[in-house]
Amino acid sequence: MNDPLEKSNPTPAEILQDIVGTIREPLLVLDANLRVLAANRSFYKFFKVKAGETIGQLIYDLGTGNGISQACGYNWRPSCPKSGF
Repeated sequence: MNDPLEKSNPTPAEILQDIVGTIREPLLVLDANLRVLAANRSFYKFFKVKAGETIGQLIYDLGTGNGISQACGYNWRPSCPKSGF
């Protein structure tokens, strides 16, 4: 018998998107380099952006004119040089 609640081997990306999709507040998931891996529907709606212009972007490259940088309340520009550390 097939269990209707059992998914057949979801990928990590599918699991991530399922979890992100349950959050009501605007949410971004970033990788170690501050690139956007995922965002939820609330984020897209609140900031009036689309997935194609968000996913894969660096966090400090987001927000031209839509308030993302100001809403985060942080200067996302790296303050340390990438070499020498």
